Amino acid sequence: ASIDFFEGPYDLDYKRSARPQLVSWLSERELPEPGVLPSKLASAQALGCRKMSFEGKPASLVCFKLEKGVVHLIVFELKDVEGVLPALDERNCRGCKKSGWAMASWKDDERAMFLLTDDMPQEELSQVF
Repeated sequence: ASIDFFEGPYDLDYKRSARPQLVSWLSERELPEPGVLPSKLASAQALGCRKMSFEGKPASLVCFKLEKGVVHLIVFELKDVEGVLPALDERNCRGCKKSGWAMASWKDDERAMFLLTDDMPQEELSQVF
C-alpha cells in the first residue's frame, strides 16, 4: 500500500496528550480506535488525532512524540484492509529508501494498525516494540 495519501501538510482535528481523551473523541465519531500498542508507544506522549479516509475507508490518525521523533499511527477496521497482517509480537517493520519513511504494521482482533515515521530509520522504529 502506498502512503502517498499521507504526504503534505495537515493539521490534527483534536489536540490532546491524554490517550483516554483521544480514544473518546475517536469513538464519538465512530472512527477506529487504537488497539493493542507496543509498550513504548502506549506510554508515549500523544499529540492528537484526526479523521482520515483511504480508498473510501474510514481511518484514524493518532500522532505520538517519542524520544527520537514523531510517529503516526493509522488505524483501520480490520475488515477494511486487504491482505494478511501479523499480530503485534510478529509485527512487520520495513523502510522505504525512496521516500525515507519507515513503517511497522500489525493487527489485533478488530483493527489493522500502521505506524509510520520519517524521523527515524527502520532499525530505530523497530525498537519501539
